[in-house]
Amino acid sequence: ATDLLGNYLPLAGGTMTGNTLHGDNVKSVYGTGGDLQIYHDGTHSRIKDAGSGNLTFNATDFIVNNSADTKQIITAVDGGAVSLFHNSYKKFETTSTGANITDTLGILGDFTNPGLLKLYAPISANYVGIKGPLDAGISYDLQLPNTLPNVANQILESNATGTLSW
Repeated sequence: ATDLLGNYLPLAGGTMTGNTLHGDNVKSVYGTGGDLQIYHDGTHSRIKDAGSGNLTFNATDFIVNNSADTKQIITAVDGGAVSLFHNSYKKFETTSTGANITDTLGILGDFTNPGLLKLYAPISANYVGIKGPLDAGISYDLQLPNTLPNVANQILESNATGTLSW
């Protein structure tokens, strides 16, 4: 009989120097109760947290790219910005003072409620809102000037009929 002991990992662990191949739905399972599972189900690749607690990633920087590793999807920098990308173009980024959005922010409503942008007061639940129409027929842009000649302390106000003036 041929001694094959050198071809197997000891039960106490060892070093692998080659790949392991798993067919569809063959899981690498970790934890006493199968808490963490990594597998491919024939359609999707899955990392499944099936136990208690959180699925936690610890990294200096966290980067999610497409499978070809040619386009950014998400980046998170330790102590810095979290960014979301569309086709490798940054569209949303957290900053030390809030967040920045590049291009357009669309707030979608549904068939019964129009989209609503709420700007909250810092110490209460009160807000100023901009609500979109259910169906305006056409699109409108609200453009506010940043300066007017010979006008101090500019205030945008509305009368009782909804007419805006400076």
